[in-house]
Amino acid sequence: MNVRSMDGKNVFIFLCTQETEPECLEKQMVGTTQSNALWAATIKAGDDIYLFNFNTRFLRGPYTATGGADCYYPTAWRGAFPVQVKVAPITAVTRVADGKISTPSVLRKSKPSGNISKDAAELFSWIQQFGSDPKA
Repeated sequence: MNVRSMDGKNVFIFLCTQETEPECLEKQMVGTTQSNALWAATIKAGDDIYLFNFNTRFLRGPYTATGGADCYYPTAWRGAFPVQVKVAPITAVTRVADGKISTPSVLRKSKPSGNISKDAAELFSWIQQFGSDPKA
């Protein structure tokens, strides 16, 4: 999912599970399916990247994209996510409080809806408020 910050910088949110997150962290890379290649192709070095784990309810980030989307490791995630973006190390981690009224609805779901772009404005607003604070 992609939103634009008030300073014009692109912000992208990638999704993972408990099974896929370790590989994201090990390779310092996030990935998505071929069906998301068009929006992923707009990622440029310096864009902000967040990683949300649907199982653990952790939102990691911001990361910084170190380049554009490509297929850096064709066998990563067993080939399920061929559109990949390398990222700089984590600078903050935020725990999402399950059931908290102010938590965006997309973060309270147990799995991706398939159309989370409709929640982008609410989610980005939440990230601006909570997602970058390492003390949160």
